[in-house]
Amino acid sequence: MDSKTLTRAVKQAALDEGADLVGIASIARYAHAPRMLRPGAHLPEAQSVIAMAIHHPDASVEWGGEPNSNFPGPFQIGMIAKLDTMAFRVARFIERQGYVAVPYSCTYYWRHRPYKDIPYAHAASFSNMNAFVAAGLGEYGWHGMVMSPKYGPRQRIISVITS
Repeated sequence: MDSKTLTRAVKQAALDEGADLVGIASIARYAHAPRMLRPGAHLPEAQSVIAMAIHHPDASVEWGGEPNSNFPGPFQIGMIAKLDTMAFRVARFIERQGYVAVPYSCTYYWRHRPYKDIPYAHAASFSNMNAFVAAGLGEYGWHGMVMSPKYGPRQRIISVITS
């Protein structure tokens, strides 16, 4: 399968699994990231990162935190499990095409102090938000969250690193 056909097939697999947004970034987009945060630190043969997002229903965001800020309401119902399952299934689809794939959880390991060549604190081992931006799905806002043109900041993100 040529690369354009494979790209379309992977994107369709993500959409079929429930992604509202999907994009693919070359690892070249990570050239200036600290070595330990690059895709190759997690999969030496990495060539691409697939970023996928699910849109939070608008009303669940509007009413999350009611009656008080400790009450999440319907905001997060099923999101983490759905995202993790989606990434797992897309990774399995990629494996069936003959490639290696590593799905990353949407709530992964964080470092809260500088570590080795990571010069700053509070860094995810791999950033799904960076993958989202690298894949062209959106950009960072002043609030530190990523925003897409279609959903603003109302999405949750997951990634798959692949060869």
